[in-house]
Amino acid sequence: MVCGLAVWYTVEQRSPFASFSLNESLLLLLAFACTVVVTGLVLCAAVGELRKVAERRLSESEQRFRLMGAKRSRRTPTRRNRNFSPRCLTSCARL
Repeated sequence: MVCGLAVWYTVEQRSPFASFSLNESLLLLLAFACTVVVTGLVLCAAVGELRKVAERRLSESEQRFRLMGAKRSRRTPTRRNRNFSPRCLTSCARL
């Protein structure tokens, strides 16, 4: 739609490209539109690639975090392993 309006204003000699002949003006408009489109595509590809890298790093970080949690839960002794019983605390508190 924007390109259509740009062509219309160029044909009507009311655009920045209208200072040349009609053919030259339309070719300049085409070159400008192509430059804008290619720049947008390159930026979109770069942002998409950065998003993929960020998602991959996030998933790797989550995997490392889960692995650390799994290792920690295996190392941490439970109450039963430490010979801990609540009865011991109540009997010691009475003394």
